[in-house]
Amino acid sequence: MEAKVNLDKELCEEHLAKVAGGARALLNGLISYTYNDGVGEPGYEPFEFANIGDCIQSLAARQYFPSVERRIDRDQLGEYAGEPVNVIMNAWYRLWRKNMIFSPMINPLLVSLHFRNPDAMTDEALGYFRRHEPVGCRDTRTADFLRSKGVKAYFSGCLTLT
Repeated sequence: MEAKVNLDKELCEEHLAKVAGGARALLNGLISYTYNDGVGEPGYEPFEFANIGDCIQSLAARQYFPSVERRIDRDQLGEYAGEPVNVIMNAWYRLWRKNMIFSPMINPLLVSLHFRNPDAMTDEALGYFRRHEPVGCRDTRTADFLRSKGVKAYFSGCLTLT
């Protein structure tokens, strides 16, 4: 049996137009993965092992930037306080206090997102995603969750497929 996925062409086009016409930072950044920033802190679940697939996602994003000046830890995206930076936010996220809302210094391209624990998402985090919608989601479960909370979201697939 063939699985069919409904791609929302209008939302994809809206997202591309918003990105093309939006303000850009002078610096570009990639998500990095240290896996240990929250050990022992409330709300953080330690990773049992490093996933090479995480790094492959950053390689997929790298191809779209002429240069990369910053690396920003996926588990600390809310803590980034450097200069404004453009970041393709494709990643597998385990939401917790330090990455629930991304830093205002990050100019996000919200595409290929997946949330392991969407039940942890706060109203404040949902407000962030509404301000930066539409959100491209790596899987239909994440897209359905965001839509159920009033966020414009569409299935973009995983950036590693590019």
